[in-house]
Amino acid sequence: QQKILQSFQAFLQAAGATSALSMEYMRAVLPAVASLLSPAKSSQPADRTGAVKVLLLACTMCPPHAVTSLLSLSLPLFVGCMWLAKDGTPDAAQKEVSTLVHASLTALAKRSPADFRAAVAAFSAETRSRMETALREAAAASQAG
Repeated sequence: QQKILQSFQAFLQAAGATSALSMEYMRAVLPAVASLLSPAKSSQPADRTGAVKVLLLACTMCPPHAVTSLLSLSLPLFVGCMWLAKDGTPDAAQKEVSTLVHASLTALAKRSPADFRAAVAAFSAETRSRMETALREAAAASQAG
């Protein structure tokens, strides 16, 4: 799966996600990519990292009219990848995915603030709480370090 994710990521970068062909591929492939981040699925860490990268690329390259929808799909999945202190000590792969997601949330919020706020407004209480806790813990760790 990792090779497929890398190939899809390379295709999007080369073809430009706004081309008609890229849009069709995204519509066809993104549900399978998103499923790799589902809490119910036990994906390999490299697949989770690849899935995050593909979804991030799709979020940054999609046409403006699709940003809110794509963020509404992606952000809850990203939040599920954020490691919390209560989750125990992460292994290296889990920490890598969590670090990538933390940095990406900030970048996505800056890139499309209104779309980001709209997607976050639709979060469940549990998802919102997990995101807020993860961001607070990261800020505290950054100040302590």
